[in-house]
Amino acid sequence: MTTPWPFCVDSVHPNAPGWIPTQSRLLGTVGEISICAGLGAIVQPYVLAYPRLHILGISELAAHVRRDLIDVLDWCLETNLFPSRKLTVFEHGGRSSSETTGCLEHCHLHILDGQFDLVD
Repeated sequence: MTTPWPFCVDSVHPNAPGWIPTQSRLLGTVGEISICAGLGAIVQPYVLAYPRLHILGISELAAHVRRDLIDVLDWCLETNLFPSRKLTVFEHGGRSSSETTGCLEHCHLHILDGQFDLVD
């Protein structure tokens, strides 16, 4: 079965204008978590981490997949692409009642350099 979610392993998205397949931006995969370059970022570096299977939020991840997620974050730091040697990470996805949050019903994390403090 295929679904129109851009992060799902077997996803097929309708021919939407401007659609750029996630696979073309894939940076790597650690276990069940993949990471790809973000598009249209206002800061650099900017990457997205997401489970390969269709999950709505981090709270739904199995324990071994949560470990893969931590390994992906460690891998980001090991690349030396994040100058502060810290990460700012926020979840985007999930579901709020019957509406999607962030226009996407698939768990994904935005990963930025730690110098970009979202609190301020």
